[in-house]
Amino acid sequence: MTYYLIEFRFFGYAKRYIKKISQKISKKFHIKSSKIPHITLVGPFMLSHKPFPLNLFLRDATEEKLLEEFTKIMKEISSFITFKLRNFNSFPNTNVVYVDIEPSENLKQLRFMLYKRLEKFCRLKKYDKLSKEDFKFHATIAMKIPSFKFDRICEYLKNNKPKEINQYLLRVTLIKNQRIMCEYDLIQKKLLSRREAKSRLGFKRTIEMLKNSIGK
Repeated sequence: MTYYLIEFRFFGYAKRYIKKISQKISKKFHIKSSKIPHITLVGPFMLSHKPFPLNLFLRDATEEKLLEEFTKIMKEISSFITFKLRNFNSFPNTNVVYVDIEPSENLKQLRFMLYKRLEKFCRLKKYDKLSKEDFKFHATIAMKIPSFKFDRICEYLKNNKPKEINQYLLRVTLIKNQRIMCEYDLIQKKLLSRREAKSRLGFKRTIEMLKNSIGK
């Protein structure tokens, strides 16, 4: 089965900070750390497939359709999208600890737009279908924590308030089976292939363009 995910991957200081916290907890409590600091916007999800006999008359969703809609949505973004890292928090029902993200209104709108447009031909999860106000933006620090360690980790994080860091949403990444399929650069305003998305030189250009745009 093929699974897709749409996410923002942290960069710079915020990326290093979240990785450091994740690794510190991993070492202290002997659990697995989160590998790539990110914010999930939609997913994981699958493309919809019509049941028999509808599949004789209606075309199944295709990867090309997903890519086309993803690109179209990204091109509609006309302003910078920002957010802030806030408190540490947890999902007790799934034993996950994370950094709370305070989204800007346009980040809420982007996430909601992705859900509304993709649900027409993708099989989304219940949490993807939450309203703008109910969806919880977060960056996972650790997941699948053993129950007997969960409360101790939450207490530890409770006594360690995170730094408040402002971030720009520079790129949005489309993942296919845990590998980058493509990435949309909101600063350069173009779709990047997997090779282009992984290019350090290309990302450096994105940062330079951002700095020029905001006057830094």
